[in-house]
Amino acid sequence: ILGQLKDKRIIQIFKLRYESAEKISWKKIAEEIGISQESVIQLYEKGMKMLRIKMKSKDFADQI
Repeated sequence: ILGQLKDKRIIQIFKLRYESAEKISWKKIAEEIGISQESVIQLYEKGMKMLRIKMKSKDFADQI
């Protein structure tokens, strides 16, 4: 679902945050992507909002 979003930075943030053995800080993610820490958090929240909507949806849960 996150991979279907127009802003590809969102999936990149989720991958950096959760695919490593330990959680990477927002600051390190921001440095890696080249945006501010606040922007990283906002994009993360946007992705989480989309996931919550899809989890509650009865129809087309696998597509945006």
